[in-house]
Amino acid sequence: MSSTAEPHSSEAYTVAWIAALPHERAAGMMMLDERYRQPPSEFCKNSSDPNTYTWGRISHHYVVIASLPAGEYGTTTTAITVQGLRSSLPHIRIGLLVGIGAGVPGEKPPADGTVAIQRDIRLGDVVVSNPDGANGGVVQYDFIKAKKSIELKGFLNSPPQALRNALAALQAEHELEDSKITEYVAESLRKHPKAATPYSRPAADTDRLFKSTYSHTGGDTCQSCSQAEQVGRPSREAPELHYGTIASGSTLVKDAQYRDEIVSWLKTQNVDPLCFEMEAAGLMNTFPCMVIRGICDYGDSHKNDDWQKYAALAAAAFAKEFLGIVDAAEVRRTPELRRVLENIDVKVDEVLATGRSTHVMIERSTADAQRDKTYQWLSPPDPSMNHNKALQQRHAGTGLWFVKHETFSSFKDGKVPILWLHGIPGCGKTVLSSTIIEDLRASSAATATALLYFYFDFNDQRKQTFDSALRSLVCQMAHQSGSAFDQLDHLRRNGQPSTQELSQTLEKMINGGDRVTIVLDALDECTTRVELLKWIQQLMASEIGSVQMVVTSRQEHDISLILEKIVGKKATIPLEQGDVDVDIGAYVRARICTDSDWERWRSKPQVQDDIEKSLMQKAKGMFRWAACQLDSLAKCVNRPQLTQALTTLPATLDGTYARILDQIPDEYRQDSIRLLQVLTWSPRPLRIEELVDFLAVDLHNEPGFDVENRMPVPGEIVRLCSSLVTIVETSQYSEERDSDWEETSSNSEEGKGKYEIGAQGGQMTREMRLAHFSVKEYIISERLDERYQVHLRGMPSAACIASALLTYLLNIGGDIDLAELKTKFPLSHFSARYWTDFAVYAETSDESVPELAIRLLSDGRARARWLSLDDPSPPLRKGELPQPLYYAALCGLERSTSLLLDKGVDFDAQGGLPGNALQAACVGGHEKIAEMLLRNGADVNAQGGAYGNALQAACARGSEKIVEMLLSNGADVHAQGGAYGNALQAACTVGYEKIAEMLLSHGADVNARGGRFGSALSGACFYGHESVAEWLLDNDANVNARSEGEFSNAVSAAIAGGYEHIVEMLLARGSDPPAPSHRNRR
Repeated sequence: MSSTAEPHSSEAYTVAWIAALPHERAAGMMMLDERYRQPPSEFCKNSSDPNTYTWGRISHHYVVIASLPAGEYGTTTTAITVQGLRSSLPHIRIGLLVGIGAGVPGEKPPADGTVAIQRDIRLGDVVVSNPDGANGGVVQYDFIKAKKSIELKGFLNSPPQALRNALAALQAEHELEDSKITEYVAESLRKHPKAATPYSRPAADTDRLFKSTYSHTGGDTCQSCSQAEQVGRPSREAPELHYGTIASGSTLVKDAQYRDEIVSWLKTQNVDPLCFEMEAAGLMNTFPCMVIRGICDYGDSHKNDDWQKYAALAAAAFAKEFLGIVDAAEVRRTPELRRVLENIDVKVDEVLATGRSTHVMIERSTADAQRDKTYQWLSPPDPSMNHNKALQQRHAGTGLWFVKHETFSSFKDGKVPILWLHGIPGCGKTVLSSTIIEDLRASSAATATALLYFYFDFNDQRKQTFDSALRSLVCQMAHQSGSAFDQLDHLRRNGQPSTQELSQTLEKMINGGDRVTIVLDALDECTTRVELLKWIQQLMASEIGSVQMVVTSRQEHDISLILEKIVGKKATIPLEQGDVDVDIGAYVRARICTDSDWERWRSKPQVQDDIEKSLMQKAKGMFRWAACQLDSLAKCVNRPQLTQALTTLPATLDGTYARILDQIPDEYRQDSIRLLQVLTWSPRPLRIEELVDFLAVDLHNEPGFDVENRMPVPGEIVRLCSSLVTIVETSQYSEERDSDWEETSSNSEEGKGKYEIGAQGGQMTREMRLAHFSVKEYIISERLDERYQVHLRGMPSAACIASALLTYLLNIGGDIDLAELKTKFPLSHFSARYWTDFAVYAETSDESVPELAIRLLSDGRARARWLSLDDPSPPLRKGELPQPLYYAALCGLERSTSLLLDKGVDFDAQGGLPGNALQAACVGGHEKIAEMLLRNGADVNAQGGAYGNALQAACARGSEKIVEMLLSNGADVHAQGGAYGNALQAACTVGYEKIAEMLLSHGADVNARGGRFGSALSGACFYGHESVAEWLLDNDANVNARSEGEFSNAVSAAIAGGYEHIVEMLLARGSDPPAPSHRNRR
């Protein structure tokens, strides 16, 4: 090469060197004649490209070494590497896949019974893929677990002409002179002294080949393996080259008999492989390359890592020698990578074109159904309701000061990664968020930006956690991107995701797409904001995709502590009084001039001016304060009343709310208090018709509920506490109980959430909510007047609500079906779903609550009606109706349980999914009830139910204290039965390591068999609990134990669960290759 100047254009790079493992990449870097620390100045890496690149030169060629992030390898990763190359370096012309592989020695038993070898492949030798007329040098096979059979999947296309010509020339050269592998290895080690020891050739006596029928005896080396079982070979120091076919599969070959089984079958297909590897199959027919493998083991149980680094370096040395022969002019005539892949795409399209028109509508319908099913499974809360409500509250022209703000303009230009808007309570942050979202939505179409948003909402428990926000953001992202939906669909395969899995999935979606903007409103209304803030901090500090964020909140200490660090002063925008007051002034003027309540003052502009001035003098940046005063002043019917009201305006929101409560008429007061109780403490917003029935319940007279006591005009309910509540029109939702009765709730295939996503296609309904977060804060604070505190505190509110819901359930029904019941009695489902939540909290403070609970549980018809609406524990057998004590224990009703025990009920009576009252208490995690039952003589080892016994139930639900209590009361740690087989399997399958340790200390058998998964290790592996699996292995679990469970062994369970890292760990701990499962994956 006449010049070795560093190229300024990435188009000068024509050779891609793919290395899957870190030491394979390092070996390639050691072979570069020149290494360039920076990419070419004009190189622009595609946002969807996950590869990392090293730039350099070998002989006449500029070479880029490409690999995925550490820890990723296999057929999928090489395919991803090629896609990344295509997107960022489409002009690449040839490729080399360089690394390590497992040699096939080809044992051949002579007539005398000894073992000889068919070919002399040794550790440190190099195998090069070479077309033989029947295939292109690489074949892809797959071991079919369910059929215990091998399938030939295809052949890698022959390398391009430039590489084939060079290989023929190099083979001829080696007929005359030795390969330069040894020379290049020595030279590279001199240049890189730190690598001299780990990458040097190991001693020849560590290269041992054993008969395929002889397995490794254990340990990191073969020192204890029998010398008599070793295959004798003459000594050899220098590496040799072997040209032929390489077999590529998705399973690591670590067993000689398994290896030979595959080889024997491939020979029946006229394929005689020289080595095995796992990456080349990912390049099948998509990338013009040559595969070069240094032999590091023989694919048997004696394999270790001693030869890996030298083998990688030997392969790299051959690659360097090979590139020295490759003609640069021929390379330039080779089609670019993008052309090769385009041709493949065109051929596929031509084949599919004929049938595509016929199937397109079916495919769309199927895809839409799949999307809907996936969204419903994830059950994300719908933030569009909050957004639409905020837009309705927004006055035209407000918020423009922010939209035109210089910092916001910089944000939209991509110069500012995150904005934080903070302000005092009631200053209009949520309404401003809706303005920001609409502005970003208008510009996102032009910039191909994905826009995601979420409103945290104090009124709705479904919208108060980081997990809920992630569910919504993930679904929004999936809706906007097909590739993002694929990530979500993949997530669904292993049941309900954890918060961490949701976070990782969203990050993958962001990383795989274009620019993404996320708007999060009201961080201070998130109940898990420690997790939320940590995630924001990590996301903005990472290099994940192109993501920007707008967040709003109050300036609370914990929020400020984090956001001030990552946002910076320039991107922190306080909602200053001056800016907000301009918007408040416009809002006040509009209401005075246009609202029908203010029509009486239209002809008196001076009065209107006085009202506006008085409000603006005291608003101090509080939209909420101004709105409340306007509601109150609108009731003034003459000038004296108005003047009096203006001169006595409360200065704060607290003062405003206190005045509103004081002005409630006496005849409304009781219903107003009950309404505020349920709105303040309800886990979800209630519909108007539900609240009407709630207020119609009579707690002091019989009957407790009469439809004649309903308000004749439901909409008038807002009069009971005007300005403290608001009515929102929203979509009807479906409410389902959590799927708690799968074997592990965290891995249930059914939906975790209670509500359908977005209520798509649902009927419109009206909900009543507290008007603002500051209203709830005031009601639950010590600042509330004592006259109201006595009613609105948590305990008295819970007692009142529980009593009302129980009374309602006891007084509705008749001979009507379930659908009619829900229609005729709108509060029925809410009552059935939530009465236990309130009763648990209140039954010790109000004796009427446990009395009503026992009435419901003891009345067969009422109990059946409750369970038909919402059963907290589906029956194990159809038609079965467990006893009252069972439900009291299951739901955590301590006082009710005590009263029932005093009546002498049978505490060991069988029934229900958990089996009996003690198991029910264990499932619910109710320690005091379990203790109460044991103290009264419950059988700690009673068998029955889905969990088999109380100990297994407690282990499956993660109740450490209850497990300890049961063990100290004589629970049999070896008891078999139930879904998991035994207690240890239950704990390990669900991932409770501490409980597993507790059981083991009480003598549990770590290798006990039985249950769905066959062993504790298999259960832990299927559900991805790596630390538990490692703990089991550390405590002598048999990594190769076979079972009659769903999976034949642990590695098969890990593969079925989709946990590659656990598969790798098991194989590293000595696992045999995966055995066929007893049935297909669920």
